[in-house]
Amino acid sequence: MNTLLPEVLVPPSDIFNFATMDPRANIVCAVVALVANVMLFAYWLYKIVVFKRNPITGVLYCELGEFRTIVREHCDDKDKYFLVDGIPQTPEELGFEPDSPTPPADGYASWMPWWKGEDRRYPTKRS
Repeated sequence: MNTLLPEVLVPPSDIFNFATMDPRANIVCAVVALVANVMLFAYWLYKIVVFKRNPITGVLYCELGEFRTIVREHCDDKDKYFLVDGIPQTPEELGFEPDSPTPPADGYASWMPWWKGEDRRYPTKRS
């Protein structure tokens, strides 16, 4: 019950703090969390700028080993080629291990409404 309504059941005082007995530890944890979030944001911007990726319309972290493993284990060729429609790398280059070196004819094709009829996929235009 103390975790549901701590302000009511255990009001803060000079000798009791909800997170820790030492408020300096709270400040240190907050600073560490802030630094980690700033570093993650910098890495995110690096990936967007250097690899020319758009996190809203495509995959941002397709080079990560965990991402490769998930794609290899759970995606078929349609999904693998759909993921790389908007980036220069092919599924083979990213280590997705597709069954065929060419996209399937009945595969999904990327399309964004703001393209207004123009095909902006990279580099192969599938029909």
